[in-house]
Amino acid sequence: MQIDAITRKSSLPAILLLVVVAVAALVRMTCAPYDMEIAETPFRERTISVICAFLLLLATSLAVGRLFMSTGLSKSFCTLPIPIFGILAWGVAVPPQILSSMVVALLFAMALLLLCRSINRTDERNSVFVGGVLLGTMPLFDPIFVILVVAIPLVALLFTLNMRQIFIAVVGYLLPLFLASYVVWYGGGDIDDVAANITAQLTMPREFAMTHIPFGAIVLSVWVVAMGVWGIVYAILKPNKMFLVARLRRTLYLFVLLAVVMAAMLFVPNCGLSLLPVAAVVGAVLISFVLSLLPTRDSTIAYWILLALFVAHLFVE
Repeated sequence: MQIDAITRKSSLPAILLLVVVAVAALVRMTCAPYDMEIAETPFRERTISVICAFLLLLATSLAVGRLFMSTGLSKSFCTLPIPIFGILAWGVAVPPQILSSMVVALLFAMALLLLCRSINRTDERNSVFVGGVLLGTMPLFDPIFVILVVAIPLVALLFTLNMRQIFIAVVGYLLPLFLASYVVWYGGGDIDDVAANITAQLTMPREFAMTHIPFGAIVLSVWVVAMGVWGIVYAILKPNKMFLVARLRRTLYLFVLLAVVMAAMLFVPNCGLSLLPVAAVVGAVLISFVLSLLPTRDSTIAYWILLALFVAHLFVE
């Protein structure tokens, strides 16, 4: 069996590898939490919340795998996004609000999956509406994700949605926020309490500082970025026929721009570790694309280095 067969041939080994990664991260968090995890909140989630978050991790990883395949970024059947999502979501650090962060990650993965269905389909309405609703629900769990509303104009520009689809997406995005505002108003609050709370939370700093980031997390993150740069350089030096297809180029641009937006979100005062699982949705797609683009030997080496750094990070903070 080839060394890369564990992630390229069957879904079962990829899912089992994801389970191993998730369990290892949870055991590490229980026995030796990182300083930045404790700095954000000293309280641990209940066992039932951790179990539910684990199940959501599995569901989100499958959604990311489906997203990667449905966008056409893979030349063939590929299960790389499944374990890579687990490494990026929980490998760097496990969010203390583990359950809510995984709910938001699943919402984001499903929203992108639905919005990407609108590619070159001017008659697509339901997917655009539901995708907007899922994006609009995310800020109700964590206000910082209101920034990801930029996904709608990016999809509209790159995939040339018509005015009807744009209007449907915007209405879908605003619907959860209006419903939440109505519930608050019905309960005796002001109609603008939800909007005011989101605005206030965005400017409120969390107990998290760059000095709390462990060395292992930095090395793992640097390698992920290096893999992305490696893919860009390889694509420039050896252009692939995939880049001749406008739809695939625009899809790739969407994920690259979303990755840039999430990198910028690190500088928002309210940013915390809950960003990691959401950013892992985009990161898993991009890294999987890079690995599928590179020659088999190079992608195999890069992938196993990523796994080795994750294992090392479990023992070296």
